[in-house]
Formats: sequence, structure tokens, C-alpha cells
Amino acid sequence: MIRLLISSWLLTFTATVNAQDILSWMELTSTKVSTDFDNPQDYQPNFYQGLYEREHTQVMLTGYIIPIDVEQNTYALSMNPFSNCFFCGQAGVETVVELHFAKKNQNFKVDDYVVLLGTFRLHRNPGMGFIYSLHDAKLKK
Repeated sequence: MIRLLISSWLLTFTATVNAQDILSWMELTSTKVSTDFDNPQDYQPNFYQGLYEREHTQVMLTGYIIPIDVEQNTYALSMNPFSNCFFCGQAGVETVVELHFAKKNQNFKVDDYVVLLGTFRLHRNPGMGFIYSLHDAKLKK
């Protein structure tokens, strides 16, 4: 009986820890972004408070791959498919994450839906760049 209780507790604890590693689009899209009146292409994020605690931690994130420059191995992860994403003017900058892969020669197509693991970072002064990035990203199998 005690063994069963300990096993149940360990399974619950493990599930809770793993659930905390998942970074949701709801958290990411809670960031408010403002623009400079004189330079509307530069934006300033006001990050959702919970994201500061996630910075520099290993997270799991799901989304749609958006190739930026395939030859340079530059990709973004989007909350939405390409036709509804930030790059088409259909969503905000808080709905995309810049990807830096651990393995350099990745081969993805537009709108490949993936689950990635990586180290999450915030960009406080992005100018016209991304406000989020995922470093040492790997496909979760």
C-alpha cells in the first residue's frame, strides 16, 4: 500500500514538474507591446510578469515553423500558420519566437507543426526584431 502511494505521489510530482516546463502561447501573448510615435516600426515590450521567471530556463513550446532564410538556417516559431502570422500582418510580434537550433542543418517547411525544447530568452529592446527567442532548440521526439 505504501509503495502504491509513493508511486502515485512520484507520478503526480513528475507530471507537475513537466507541466511547468511548457511555455504557452497564452503566456507569450499576455505581453503588451507599444510603439514609439516618432518611429512606429520600433516597438517596446511590456512583458507579462511570469515570463521573467521563465527566462534562461529550459521550456517546451509548440507552434508552426516559419522559414526566414533557409540557407542561413534562420527560422521562427509562430502561434499561427503562415497565412495568419505576424509576417503577414495578421498578428502581433508577441506571437512569434526567433529560433536558434542546437543542430545547424535543420530542414523544415512552412507550417510544419513542431514541439521544441530550448532555453527561453526575452529581448527587452528589440528595435524591429523579435521579442522572444529559443536557444539550443531541439525537436521533442
